Amino acid sequence: MISQEGINTITVSADDNVLNHSEKTGKVRIDKTNPTVSITKTEPTGLNGWNIDDVTLSVKACDGVSGVKSITVTDTTDGKTVTIRPEKNNIGTPDIDNGKKEVTQEYVIKDSGEHSLKIEVEDYAGNKCTYS
Repeated sequence: MISQEGINTITVSADDNVLNHSEKTGKVRIDKTNPTVSITKTEPTGLNGWNIDDVTLSVKACDGVSGVKSITVTDTTDGKTVTIRPEKNNIGTPDIDNGKKEVTQEYVIKDSGEHSLKIEVEDYAGNKCTYS
């Protein structure tokens, strides 16, 4: 049984009764671990914790096994959704064997009012983590 996370190389060989030999090598990719996300934001620029300027969130997604495939930020207050795919923004690579292990992306809130955000990170194996 193969249970080690990461890219495992296996080789299978067979011989028949007349000594014919065949051998095949392949990869088994295992990623059971969810990605992680951490968020920092700009300090309030007004009094009493209020922001009087745009608020910039720095979203850091990490996945040490298959790599970060996407970060989706949804502002549940107004329904705006932004999906960041690292390989399409030149900050990662679509090569599933060498996915970007850490991606940091900024998200700017420009509209006044209270905002609720949902942030979802997905890795190349399909594991997800959600922060809200």
